[in-house]
Amino acid sequence: MKTRPENRKPDRLRVNFVFERLLLAEKVKVYYGHSRHYAFECSETPLPEHEFDCYIVPFESLKTFFRNRARPDTWLPVIAYGPPGRLTDAFGLGCRDFLKEPWDLAELDVRLTRLLRPARGSDLPNREGEIKVGANRVWTPAGEAVLKPNEARILKALLKAGGEVVTREVLYYAIWGKVKNPSSRVVDVHVCALRKKLKGLMALKIEQVRGEGYILS
Repeated sequence: MKTRPENRKPDRLRVNFVFERLLLAEKVKVYYGHSRHYAFECSETPLPEHEFDCYIVPFESLKTFFRNRARPDTWLPVIAYGPPGRLTDAFGLGCRDFLKEPWDLAELDVRLTRLLRPARGSDLPNREGEIKVGANRVWTPAGEAVLKPNEARILKALLKAGGEVVTREVLYYAIWGKVKNPSSRVVDVHVCALRKKLKGLMALKIEQVRGEGYILS
């Protein structure tokens, strides 16, 4: 059984999510249904490699998955998910990242961003080499500014996104390592303060994308 995403766009990264429970597949479909960056296809067994850029596979299916793949040097990146005690075994089998249960979709979003960002490239000006962010400071060709640790983490996440939208949920998780409270506006407060500190220092601006999150442009 498999579920196909609607309105699939060729410029989005294609992800095959292999599920054990249909409810989990439905949650993935809802969460990524309107994503501008990823096209998810959920299935009970892995689909052909030439159709995808990444796989997300339950630990219990990993051995069979890799046994049926082509040569190891041609493997697409794989994120496995399962019990915490299986992490070492999962990496040993060949996966690139691992989601320890219990995990949520905001965490998966962060892992996908980190795993697949190099393949997407970036056309952001002044990204690497000219803008450097430390734990509590940013350096730019126009000067520097002192940042709070959470502001620095937000700026790093936006720079790594390569000119694409980063959702509030992802920013919240990247900063605090947990899922965002739906009613929390703390990310917006930090972004507002960060904008003021960066004014005049960067050609890039932090813009809000209504209903999605923030982007450097």
